[in-house]
Amino acid sequence: MNPSNRTKWTVAAAAALACLTITVPDAATAAPVTADCTATVTTRPEWTVTCSAAHPVTIRLQHWWHWLGQTESHYSAWDANHLVQPGVPWRDGVLFFPEQVTERLCVAAFQDRTVPISPQLCR
Repeated sequence: MNPSNRTKWTVAAAAALACLTITVPDAATAAPVTADCTATVTTRPEWTVTCSAAHPVTIRLQHWWHWLGQTESHYSAWDANHLVQPGVPWRDGVLFFPEQVTERLCVAAFQDRTVPISPQLCR
């Protein structure tokens, strides 16, 4: 490519980029997300969730364990999801097989899949 063509392409590319506008929200002015739900979670694991407006709620569990008498570790992760209505608490929990030995368990609750409504608890 000769130098005059390179200059033309550079000017054309600069002009195209000048027309491109990218808008990124300013973190300082972004509206904070407020939760309408509250959750109490335990590492048994059990939970109670209440909401002032209807919201899908997710309980996220991570479980590291091994079978009784074995040493090979396993990892399981899953979400329990429920549409929580105002005035109707969601109380639930998980039972593990008695032969499963928990090495580590973490539990957390989220409103609308992303808004934390409890601290993550681990044991």
